[in-house]
Amino acid sequence: VDLLLRRDRRVKQYDLGLHWMGTGRRDCRREYESSPLEKRMAIQKEVRDGGSITPELDAVISDLETKGQVHLHEWTEVVSASFDPSTSSWTVALNTNEVLEADYLICATGALVDVASDPLLGTLQEIHPLKLHGGLPVLSESLQWGRLPVHLMGNLAALELGPDAVNMAGAARGALRISKALAVAGLLEGPHKSENQVGNMGNQESRGRTGKNAKTEGHGKEY
Repeated sequence: VDLLLRRDRRVKQYDLGLHWMGTGRRDCRREYESSPLEKRMAIQKEVRDGGSITPELDAVISDLETKGQVHLHEWTEVVSASFDPSTSSWTVALNTNEVLEADYLICATGALVDVASDPLLGTLQEIHPLKLHGGLPVLSESLQWGRLPVHLMGNLAALELGPDAVNMAGAARGALRISKALAVAGLLEGPHKSENQVGNMGNQESRGRTGKNAKTEGHGKEY
């Protein structure tokens, strides 16, 4: 197996800066939410810092490298790739002038988050345009698309939620904001948890990227 990395090999337990996950995370989020959009984008780029692997996975890969079963290429990009049906194989040319032959070509390069190029949201943007920044929509505090009954979460709501928008904490905050908006609009049935109750759900045990149980702190209006 040839594993190609566009930069150096980065090993860390979480895909987010630890200061965004520890006791100072409220200060980080307070600074983020009070910053202009340009600075928010810069903070996101700095905090997330691209892809990484956990120490546990790095140990597995290192063992496979020692056995000669994995060859890892750092600072390497694919220049071209062609498939030959007659041999059912790929020819992959790299920016290092190396050419690889492979039976399978698996792309794990992530995705470009850009509303304008998204098949669904791109059409929505044409009909009900929002201000975009770095390809991301500028949503309301409740993560709503203008006045439409459309709410977004995850990376698409990162300008509001912050760098941890795709992590458990960001998902919880996003769900709370949306559920509160739906409740106010009368679109939810049954009793609703208060903000304090939902925030305290953070006291439950959660699983991180290690697969191990880890206690998370919940402080009332944390989300």
